[in-house]
Amino acid sequence: MSREHAWPKWIVNLFPTGNYTAGLTIENEGDKTIRKEWPMNDPTQKARVVCKPCNEGWMSTVEEETIPILKAMIMQPRTMRRLNLHNQMVLANWAVLRAMVFDRLRDPDSSYFSINERHGFAKAHKKKPIETTHVWLTILPDGGLRGFQSGVHSRGSFDTEWRYLLFNCVLGQIAIQVFHWSGFSGTWIGDKDLRPAINLRKLDDPVWKDAIIRVWPRRRVSLEWPPRKRLTFAGIRPFYNRFHIPS
Repeated sequence: MSREHAWPKWIVNLFPTGNYTAGLTIENEGDKTIRKEWPMNDPTQKARVVCKPCNEGWMSTVEEETIPILKAMIMQPRTMRRLNLHNQMVLANWAVLRAMVFDRLRDPDSSYFSINERHGFAKAHKKKPIETTHVWLTILPDGGLRGFQSGVHSRGSFDTEWRYLLFNCVLGQIAIQVFHWSGFSGTWIGDKDLRPAINLRKLDDPVWKDAIIRVWPRRRVSLEWPPRKRLTFAGIRPFYNRFHIPS
């Protein structure tokens, strides 16, 4: 196993250095939530969660393909550009890869994604996210966060009857969201009569139509960036938590 960066070095280098507090929250199925924090000199965090051939092979390729697209968006988030089908797939692959890395960082011995899913993603032709994965991008309001952060929320694991994972990633003013679910084919995740539950119709909820763009599954057209509308400060938390079932 090799030590993989939680945040790629090219992203770390985009933001100022300083004193950082690293954190980890573990949500249990019961009543207890564990929060751990520790000081760091910089935001570079590594963990032995991937094998060396993957880290230096296809994962490195995903990063190299992503840098010219995502770096330009982070540095100039309001510059008009078009995301063609290839750009959309590259951004989706990168977001899913980060979700898998942070999922493993939480607990390498009990991850959300199964080993077959991780291997399938690694070996997929031209790399594409696994089934029932959606990826969106949006832009945060001026005066918002200028650093980077992420959060992973999941219910269930690869060996449970149904499960879902929500990954939120903020890079300057760019926010990326990954939502994956499995073992469920109806409209609701959870019991809709015994809330909380997730209505899968939210995947295409028109309330977000002009403020976010979906890069996966692709719509088979090029997309305009940035979105026509920005999220308001009041709209950030509902966006982050729209697929979140409290423990």
